[in-house]
Amino acid sequence: MVETVVLDESERVLIVDDDALTTQVLSLVLVRAGHIVVGKVTTGDEAIRQVVRHSPSLLLLDLDMSRLEGLATLRKLQCQFPWLAVLVVSMLDPEIYGFRCMRLGAKGFLNKAAGITLLPEFITQIRHGQTMFPSSGRIPGDALSRLSDAELVVLRCLVRGGDVSNAASTLQITRSRTNVVIRSLQAKLGLKSHGALIDFGRRVCLS
Repeated sequence: MVETVVLDESERVLIVDDDALTTQVLSLVLVRAGHIVVGKVTTGDEAIRQVVRHSPSLLLLDLDMSRLEGLATLRKLQCQFPWLAVLVVSMLDPEIYGFRCMRLGAKGFLNKAAGITLLPEFITQIRHGQTMFPSSGRIPGDALSRLSDAELVVLRCLVRGGDVSNAASTLQITRSRTNVVIRSLQAKLGLKSHGALIDFGRRVCLS
């Protein structure tokens, strides 16, 4: 008698997003698609602790978080848990952030504005070894592409009205280190003041 083997197509998913409504919608879509939500957390630090606790097979990561923002979280996750599949789900511009996430080891980038209902298809493709990133992106060598991840995050904080303290908290670095990042930003972009940095960020729609 030939035994039929049924493959388990469900993923054990950890959601990392500090927006309660988004987390609720993601959970609903995941459960309806037959996946298991093993946890929901709002910060990068908590995400790392919960990966240790729950051993998820997939992590959904927002980039725009107030403590240990998404790019820094992604870097830590890939260093500590290289086996973990990470799908970025964010409102931030995929043309600016998609390549950075791919470079840091994410398996895909789903823009929330494009529709969270696409999530099951993204998960299926990732399960089959595909990466899911936008086909277009920033041309290597343009002004934003030359910035480090930390510089990009600090610039985004300034554009949103934040100060050095806000940026330091978001990256979980010291104020003095944040000031070093700002000086590097000014040097790379040829700008001499915070106001000029903010104007530049607004011109390139970095918000």
